Amino acid sequence: DADALAAAAEHLPGVPTYWDVDPPYSSAVVDDAVARGFTGLALDRRGLDDAIVSAIAAAGLSLGVWTVLDPAEMSAWLARGARYVETNRPDAAPTP
Repeated sequence: DADALAAAAEHLPGVPTYWDVDPPYSSAVVDDAVARGFTGLALDRRGLDDAIVSAIAAAGLSLGVWTVLDPAEMSAWLARGARYVETNRPDAAPTP
């Protein structure tokens, strides 16, 4: 719930708040996340394209992606600047 998360962001400054949103994605989602004071967006990687990833970065938001099962894809998202990757295969996660 975006309103509950926005209230948490307001009352708990310094605590990261990631808004989990289902696709489709547009710049309006990015603008809304900024307006609500969220740290970042947690998005389904299947709904992302370069324009949205760039808009998120340009807005100063962090990006988390879900659900990634392939180790190479995990690495690719991290290389693209994702702050975190959600997976059901933690054993396959790349190591730093």
